[in-house]
Amino acid sequence: MLASLKASWDWRGIALHFNSINMHSCGFSSLCELLTSCENGAGAVVVASGAAGTGKTKLLNDFAERVRESNSVLLTAGATLDERLLQFGLIDQFTHTPELTDLWHRALWPLGLDSPTVAPNNYRDTLKHTHIQVMRDLCASILELSKRNAVVICIDDLEHADDLSIFFLVYLARRIRHSPILIVLSTTNHAHGPHSQAIMEISRLPHFTRLEIPLLTESGAADLLAMRTGLAETRRFATAYQEISGGNSLLLTALAQDYLTAHRIGQELNESLPPVGDNYAKAISALAHRTEVIGKVAQGMAILGEHNTPSNASDLLSLDQEEVLRAITAMEEIGILGAGGFRNPVALSAVLGSLIAQERASLHQRAARILYGKGASSSIIAQHLVRAGAKVDEWGVVVLREAAERALQEDDPRSAVEFLDLAYDANWSGGEQTSIIALLADAEVRGNPSAAARRLKSLSSRLTSRTAGDSRVAHLVRKMLPLGLINEAVDILEGFDGRLDPQTIGELQAIHFWLSSSYPPALGEIPDHVRTASPPAGPPPISVEPKLRAAKALNDILRGVERDGAVRDAKQVLQSSSLADATFEHITSALMALIYADRIREVSRWCDFLIAESERRKAPAWQSAFYVLKAEALIRRGKLPAAERLTRKALALVPADGWGIRVGLPLSILLYAATAMGRHEEARGLLRIVVPDAMFQSRYGLHYLYARGRFFLSEGRLDAALRDFDSCSQLMTLWEIDAPSLVPWRAAVAAACIHSGNHARANEVIREQLVILGRGRSRVRGMSLRLLAATSSKETALNLLKESLDILRQCGDQLEVAHTLTALSRVYKDLGHSKKARTMALGGWHLAKNCQADPICEKLQPELERFNVDSSNRSRSIEGELETLSESERKVAELAAHGDSNREIAQKLYITVSTVEQHLTRVYRKLNIRRRSELPVDLHLGGL
Repeated sequence: MLASLKASWDWRGIALHFNSINMHSCGFSSLCELLTSCENGAGAVVVASGAAGTGKTKLLNDFAERVRESNSVLLTAGATLDERLLQFGLIDQFTHTPELTDLWHRALWPLGLDSPTVAPNNYRDTLKHTHIQVMRDLCASILELSKRNAVVICIDDLEHADDLSIFFLVYLARRIRHSPILIVLSTTNHAHGPHSQAIMEISRLPHFTRLEIPLLTESGAADLLAMRTGLAETRRFATAYQEISGGNSLLLTALAQDYLTAHRIGQELNESLPPVGDNYAKAISALAHRTEVIGKVAQGMAILGEHNTPSNASDLLSLDQEEVLRAITAMEEIGILGAGGFRNPVALSAVLGSLIAQERASLHQRAARILYGKGASSSIIAQHLVRAGAKVDEWGVVVLREAAERALQEDDPRSAVEFLDLAYDANWSGGEQTSIIALLADAEVRGNPSAAARRLKSLSSRLTSRTAGDSRVAHLVRKMLPLGLINEAVDILEGFDGRLDPQTIGELQAIHFWLSSSYPPALGEIPDHVRTASPPAGPPPISVEPKLRAAKALNDILRGVERDGAVRDAKQVLQSSSLADATFEHITSALMALIYADRIREVSRWCDFLIAESERRKAPAWQSAFYVLKAEALIRRGKLPAAERLTRKALALVPADGWGIRVGLPLSILLYAATAMGRHEEARGLLRIVVPDAMFQSRYGLHYLYARGRFFLSEGRLDAALRDFDSCSQLMTLWEIDAPSLVPWRAAVAAACIHSGNHARANEVIREQLVILGRGRSRVRGMSLRLLAATSSKETALNLLKESLDILRQCGDQLEVAHTLTALSRVYKDLGHSKKARTMALGGWHLAKNCQADPICEKLQPELERFNVDSSNRSRSIEGELETLSESERKVAELAAHGDSNREIAQKLYITVSTVEQHLTRVYRKLNIRRRSELPVDLHLGGL
């Protein structure tokens, strides 16, 4: 049977079916008509051609079964690629019949053979008379056999037949026109070899017929899918599957099986992305390797990717370009390739999967070299080099570095790290070494700071001996410092000599300012010639100027130097800097400067923009940093839940061990928020997180110590709290950055003293802080006035608290306003103003509730109960209605809400009492309330 002889197709396990157009039936009918003519004495030669996988073998098998039902003699054979060099191998298959076997063996004896053997490559030169005699004898025997019964010879895959068998078939075809002999040959379109010439010769014969087996149309694909799966619903996938398969019946049948598999397991099916699985992959692999050349070209095209031109494939595979073009044409007709390359990623993977690792690596290495010679982009060449995995030459290092720079520009730090890892392992020059390590730092700091710290720690020793005057190394040092690699950074700086260019000097000055404000102890470790390097006259280089401006602005604000100018510089840096590896550090410095300058709303707006930009740029480290900076701004506005949420998002992107010494900031925010919200167990858990020792010698450590001290104070552990606050005092004084806006340690000490009853010490400390603050209306001043009130007489306290409330409302710190309202309630109660005490207590309770500051709510609850106020029945939210108030109405409402009489309001706003009454009437109507007591005390904060 032909099916048993076609072992090369058995592995597929796929039965072919045809569509409703039924080209199979048309071809089968044509062959049956020729069989009838043959049985009536008319010979014919038929060539059934088409792309591989279109059903030619199925057609021959079905026709062979039909022949067996007749009285005709059937001779079958199937050529295979493996037997291509076996001389007379194909003939040997169909002569294994009772009528021909003895004759065939007798014919081989003159050749000294009793079975087919491998022919020499130059068989044409060695074709002997005995070979021709064998063919003449066999031809005569078949012609003699046809005198008794019609003879049908079916040969599948003629393109794989050995040359002597092909020679014989042509010899026989010329002699059967008037004999009842039918020869049916199948061959694949565009296959190239001796059979091509044979078919050309046969096609000139008058008794020749060609049957073309076409690819299926979309309609045919729909019919086949429905027939193969038994599910009419598959018709809606015909468009997508026809595109994937190119109309190839074998591929469509494989896809139908993949569909059934997905259907059985309940996979969600999408018409635009139908299931493509293992059956399709196996069919692709078989079709791609029908010939050695097609298999090689398919592999070459898969390796080359978007650069899979015939020319490149020819160079890669060392094949003639015409041979490559024929293979590509064949694969396009088969349905493996389309206009844009492989029709489906699974097809590409299947072809690549046929290569062993060593072959694949070798091809990628060769492709890189070829594409480099043809001027392809560095990114494409670098991808091949990485996939090759071999050590690269000098040209490869340059390509990998350029590709890494481009990857970072395109926000792909992962690819940049891959390229640079390979370049790092190569033999390189000092200049390339510096560039590659600096780029590695940029790439890893952006995506994975933990990995960056480990990498820079291991690489730092390679930089210390060859860094004289290199600004790239200074840039690298700036990356290392926040990661806590202080000693390593100092070691590198010691390698600098006195020959420093302006760019490097500018970088070193920026480092000096950053250390001065953020890690002062390291200043004493920097070599004198580096610390004292002075720039030439004139402005600094453009590339380093924003770094200097931002670092100096932060330093100046913390030292109380030219505050207004520092704020202006910080704003200018933010307005002129696009987010990038080279700008990230000075952008964060500028934002911190604005935070310490109490420009909280501006910082929040900038952070919103930068968070969105970081997310778009796929830079988790940047995104997490801006989350934390916004959280710090929110903490200073009393928005505890929002600050906590953002900080946890930041730590989810970059865990605590990836922050270096900067971890003190996110942990301080969480600790401060947990303490203020009364979550003491959560705060204890935060204190168990291991932090680097170097953090406590940094500005970030001050934030941590202050937050930890506040937690200890909330638990009544006064000694522990005071130790932390004293540490802040000593360090900030020693480092000369004693700015209350950094951490208000004096306010914290005063609070601890008040808690312990030492009002005199509290009064002394808080007055000292007020002197430092001056007359500005800062958040810390508002806090300080409240604490000062706690050490003053009731009458003095009332005025201090009113001023505190006014300042804090203006600054927008809801938590501190709640604290001040609580203190005001207590003072009003002591002075006998129960109505105002009630108003303050209720306002403080609701603000604290908004902040989730449960300790304040718990403190105020007894007061509210004493006033018979049910705090749970909070009046409805009026935030949207507040927007309907005019500016004048809002000012009147604010003062009225805080207990001022109409006359007092008129005096403060320089208006008449009648005007006050008119404004209040409109306010009541707009807010839908009936009396003054229903005005929210947090009215001023409603729009924040």
